[in-house]
Amino acid sequence: MPDTSTSSAHRGLDWLKKHPWVPLALIWAVTLFVLTAVDLRPDWLRVGIMGALSGSFAVAGTQRASRADSRSAGVSPAQLDVLVGQLQRGRVPDAAQDREAMRALTVRRSARLHRRYRVLPAYALVCVGFCVLAYLYYGPLVTLAVAALALALFAIELRELRRTRGRLDRMHLALRDSAGGVPGGN
Repeated sequence: MPDTSTSSAHRGLDWLKKHPWVPLALIWAVTLFVLTAVDLRPDWLRVGIMGALSGSFAVAGTQRASRADSRSAGVSPAQLDVLVGQLQRGRVPDAAQDREAMRALTVRRSARLHRRYRVLPAYALVCVGFCVLAYLYYGPLVTLAVAALALALFAIELRELRRTRGRLDRMHLALRDSAGGVPGGN
């Protein structure tokens, strides 16, 4: 029996890739909520513009990273989606050209992952700064809520980094094993 949760998740992600305005609208709505929750008398024009800008930058950054992955692997965006799906499921491509593209993709994503690890201390410092500001302006109760949220987000980020590192390492080993002594195989 096929795993319908995985296929429906992939259909959902495919739909989101075809409709980039949906994450933009979601980020805009969350930004509106956060900015109005912090400022009890918000300037709605400023809040709307900040929401639109933050959502636009998030979507543009994601699209830019996807184009760079596609360029580095030497494949089209549609082929990149297939490679990413294979990477997530741990399947080594059958064709030699696809294996080389997967190898290039794993090298690029490993480098990007290494940069994300280097940013963790700065992320922790920003979280501590938010906690200090919450304590100074709102008191200990809000500070505890901000600290709990910051710790939860930090734990989620760390978990995702470890899962991604494991996937990339497993694929790197599988690609090396599938080379089978072929010259140029890592």
